[in-house]
Amino acid sequence: MHASTTELQTKAIELLAQQYGLQLSGRQLQQLQQLPYLSSDVRQLPGWLIAPGWKRKKLPDGIPYSAPNDQFTAMLRVANRAALDIHYRRPVICLRLDQRLPASVVMPFLQQIQAQEINHIVLVTESE
Repeated sequence: MHASTTELQTKAIELLAQQYGLQLSGRQLQQLQQLPYLSSDVRQLPGWLIAPGWKRKKLPDGIPYSAPNDQFTAMLRVANRAALDIHYRRPVICLRLDQRLPASVVMPFLQQIQAQEINHIVLVTESE
């Protein structure tokens, strides 16, 4: 998850951390502004925040999206709430996709986003 402003991103991650019972210090909350996007299990966030820069790049990518740990849907909910609180509108969600990913894998994500009443979706791919 990437947010257009650090305020929105920080608010969304704070809400998600609260939901998962993570206690973040004031210093860690300030460090959230350095987080370019959230791309892994939120429970790894405290470890990411204390890791040196070189090690931060080695943390695994992938937001859990299966029961009982559906953090993808939880992120959509907090992003929606934070965007409404801060910008008074629903968020624009960007999904980074690999060109090898079949549409049958992508469609459930798009449907889940729309189920949260988020209708502005940007699909981001990298060309070679």
